[in-house]
Amino acid sequence: MRRSVLPKSPCDSPPESSFLKPSRQEGRMSRTFMISAAILTALAASPSLARGPVVVTAEPDRVVRHISYADLNLAVPAGERVLQARVRGGIRGLCDEIVPGGTTDLNSILGRKDCSRDAWEQADPQIAAAIQRAREIASTGTSTIAASAIVISLGH
Repeated sequence: MRRSVLPKSPCDSPPESSFLKPSRQEGRMSRTFMISAAILTALAASPSLARGPVVVTAEPDRVVRHISYADLNLAVPAGERVLQARVRGGIRGLCDEIVPGGTTDLNSILGRKDCSRDAWEQADPQIAAAIQRAREIASTGTSTIAASAIVISLGH
């Protein structure tokens, strides 16, 4: 009787013991690879560890107020007074946001005073330009000064 021997299927895997066990050469290559990777990592990391800390400095946060005067007639004293009151309120709110603390703490009081001074230094020339523009328009019908809002910007 003749026995037919079928060829093994390509899907058949080798016996478990030889499949799971790496050869000596594969084991050495794996160890060599791991050691090489560790050395390269150490070499790459050592210059960054040797340096001092990196300090990043950014601009302080800015607090900005835009105070519109588009609805005011700045050619008359009443319009000027309303603009002054708006700017005063805008500066008060801006300094309340920038300077922490209450109204009785000496550091807060001094901080608000400095903040207010800095804000008025920005606002005053803009107010003067807005009033000058309104007067030019009232007398000649035009002005070379561009219309805008009063903008105050201070850092924390």
